[in-house]
Amino acid sequence: MEKIIADFFDDMGRIGRSQCTIAGYKNDIGQFLKYCGQRLTAGTFRHLVREFLAAHANQSPRTLRRKCAALRSLANFGKLGFDSIRLPRIPKRLPKSLRQHEIEKLFILLRKDRKSPFHLRDLAIFELLYCGLRNAELRRLSRESFDFAAKIVKVIGKGDKEVIYNLSDAAIEATKEYLGQRKNQQPFNLTSGGLIYLIANRSQKYLGKRITPHTLRHSMAMHVLLAGADIRLVQKMLNHSSIVTTQIYTEAYDDVVASAFQSCHPHN
Repeated sequence: MEKIIADFFDDMGRIGRSQCTIAGYKNDIGQFLKYCGQRLTAGTFRHLVREFLAAHANQSPRTLRRKCAALRSLANFGKLGFDSIRLPRIPKRLPKSLRQHEIEKLFILLRKDRKSPFHLRDLAIFELLYCGLRNAELRRLSRESFDFAAKIVKVIGKGDKEVIYNLSDAAIEATKEYLGQRKNQQPFNLTSGGLIYLIANRSQKYLGKRITPHTLRHSMAMHVLLAGADIRLVQKMLNHSSIVTTQIYTEAYDDVVASAFQSCHPHN
């Protein structure tokens, strides 16, 4: 089994799976190995998978499905056999976003707050995240990533594939000003936790609530939908490989419309 598992992870790297995916699989399969101990063999694998998942049945549906996916991939690679397992469905979570007036307030206060030594960096980060970039994508940016004339930024996204995001005029202005005062090649050299803390800290200061980098991505998608953009265009803006992923925004959009009707209709 040790050789099968080692070869499996070597193969994941060879076929270009992202480091994040590999790390997640290693964590989940590592938990499975610790649970099984000396009982694990090619012959007992199938039975122990069912036992392991049953023992973790109190975990969230999302966590269970992730563990199951990791073990199924290992089973398929090593031809170990894998039973069909019914898992609880993941409840559909609508993306959390800021209202338009909250975004406007946030950026007005960010531009005014010039006391912070990191003022220009933080403003550029917020503007880029509001163009749709993910946490990891922003942190990978280099100076060469930007094509300001074309109003785009190229970045390595999910699955280590190059993706392109369009840049707003405000994002271009803020990023140019920040890069003009920086000499280093990696201008947004933050850890994932550092970026999450930065966004939460600034949003708490200006809006009285903590948001995440992904909240800004969600907000951009919702705001362009509300402005009349086609769902297919939003799919391209977010670099979603499947339209199904993007369609969850239409459900959140329906909620916003219903809320606006209830609060604004003169007979309510």
